[in-house]
Amino acid sequence: MFIRNSKSILLFTCLLSFAITSCRKGGDATLEKVNSDTQLMFTIAEQTGEPSNTMIKLKGSNSSSNSAKDIQELSQEENKEYHFIDGGAFRVTTSIVREPAALSPNEPLETNKLDARMSGPQKASSRSLLARNIKYRVVLYDRSTSPSTFVSTTLGTAGSPLYINVEKGKNYDWAVFSFNDENDPGDMQDVVNTGSRDLLHARGTTGTIPGVSGDKQLYTVPIHVRLQHKLANVSVQVTAKNYPARITGISGVLGRNNYFFRNKLDIKSGNFADQHTQIAMGSAMAFKTASGDTDRVADYYTSSLTAISDFFIQLNTLSLRTPSNDIRTLSSPVQYRWNNISPVAGQRTIAKINIQPVQDISGDRFKILSIGEATYGFYNQRNSGIWLALHSGKNFGPQGTYPTTNLNWDVTYRTPSLTAFDDILTGNYKMVFVSYAVVIHRPQIADLINTYVDRGGTIIWFTQIPTHPNDRLVWERFTGSQASGTPYSGYGGTFNQNPLLNGPFGDARGTTYGEDALLGAGISNVSSNAEVLAVHGTNPNNILAWKAKDKDFYYFADGGFQRYIPVAGPGFGDHPFLLTAAPDYVPRIGPWYKQENVSNSVVFMNIIAKTIDKVMGRQ
Repeated sequence: MFIRNSKSILLFTCLLSFAITSCRKGGDATLEKVNSDTQLMFTIAEQTGEPSNTMIKLKGSNSSSNSAKDIQELSQEENKEYHFIDGGAFRVTTSIVREPAALSPNEPLETNKLDARMSGPQKASSRSLLARNIKYRVVLYDRSTSPSTFVSTTLGTAGSPLYINVEKGKNYDWAVFSFNDENDPGDMQDVVNTGSRDLLHARGTTGTIPGVSGDKQLYTVPIHVRLQHKLANVSVQVTAKNYPARITGISGVLGRNNYFFRNKLDIKSGNFADQHTQIAMGSAMAFKTASGDTDRVADYYTSSLTAISDFFIQLNTLSLRTPSNDIRTLSSPVQYRWNNISPVAGQRTIAKINIQPVQDISGDRFKILSIGEATYGFYNQRNSGIWLALHSGKNFGPQGTYPTTNLNWDVTYRTPSLTAFDDILTGNYKMVFVSYAVVIHRPQIADLINTYVDRGGTIIWFTQIPTHPNDRLVWERFTGSQASGTPYSGYGGTFNQNPLLNGPFGDARGTTYGEDALLGAGISNVSSNAEVLAVHGTNPNNILAWKAKDKDFYYFADGGFQRYIPVAGPGFGDHPFLLTAAPDYVPRIGPWYKQENVSNSVVFMNIIAKTIDKVMGRQ
């Protein structure tokens, strides 16, 4: 469809950045007055993935479901290996991650509802991921000759309209290319030399420009362009995000200076015109800051898609600053290798280095006190899900999900008694589990427990008797005196979206609270000093799990919350602490009894990891 609306012929190119919803004329743009009265209107977006003749690998449509999460799901992590440096003080995980060449989650680009000529099949609009001020070139070729002949090349800037005069009755080949930066990509007519930076390109034809010369009508021909990444992006990413720490200094070198290749791209056809040639480059790596100083990234681009069999780098220096302002440095250079770097055009292959501390939990460094009945508490027996999970090398230890020097947990277990809490203030306990069948016999014991919490200790409380007067002396100081213990039966409840439920062992937000034996006792009418984690399924006023707002006191309504048995599963009403099979015992979210996504094990293990973080000074 063609729209008539003015008295000049011009080409209108609109390159958009982020959330501009349509191409529109700039307020102070001036049109060149010639004997022209037709315009082409370009809208340009970026394809984020391997070039394809389908939309399946394109990110972006007018559907709100295409979120950042959707984009991240394209990532794949492979070949994970563990390395230990500085005498085991750091654990470094190396891996390969593959993802689309661009991942900035921006707003959808609304396509013009008019019929349009497009640079590829379009079943949905593409997002514009070009930042403002990115420079590009539009090259036109006159198709009245064979082959078509060069007409013009015009520099444009993303976010600003661009006008180019064309003639009625003619048919044009067009091409758009950009190095995806703020530099003029050059006024080349035929070929563009690739190098060590990104290259975007698209091509197409206008079709015959409507109208006849002298009819004094303006025709707008909308053309939607989807730029493709013509090169493969290979990145080296060093991250301390999971330490957590900021990277304050880093230097390194490539193992060889001939990993990457250049070529010449034929602008009109979009094909490489020559043999791939090695890029002669210095070995020093140019790291850029990313993700708020927790990541450093060095980007490289290559025209050759031949696999790199022995890709390695050497980190010479590395300096980290923790949230507590402690400085951690690399004592000597260290090398890392990846043997499966397979560049893919339009995709980003990341050689990733993930730096984590290795926490020493042995001895008094992370001493645990567990009080309660043996089959419900943290104790060395088959029903204790916590015990099995903590002593699994898949979860802790040098190669566990949460790296520790060993599995030598210092656990003191006691059955309920009058003296069980006597040394809670003097025993150097970092974490205390108070489980089923524990009765607080005297108010003085409640005072000891409260003092322990006030001094920074962590308690997980699941006695299941909140109506006992002395039990109440412990929890009501966080919920307010108006709160009351509320027993219930039947299914448990639902965890909310509190970020405390997300951690290294999984994301339990929005999952289900598993109720052992389908009995428990929550707290109703809690004050704002109790941070709610889970509520009862049919009575949302009954809080099944909560944390003191400014203290590390966790309340769970079920005394059997951490009970485990290998045969637990759908149709079985006990033991909702789900783990994978022996000997791994990895926390998992899954079906249990008549519920689909029970997450007790993930919730508890995330709390333990958070407590170790706190004790080791990482918060």
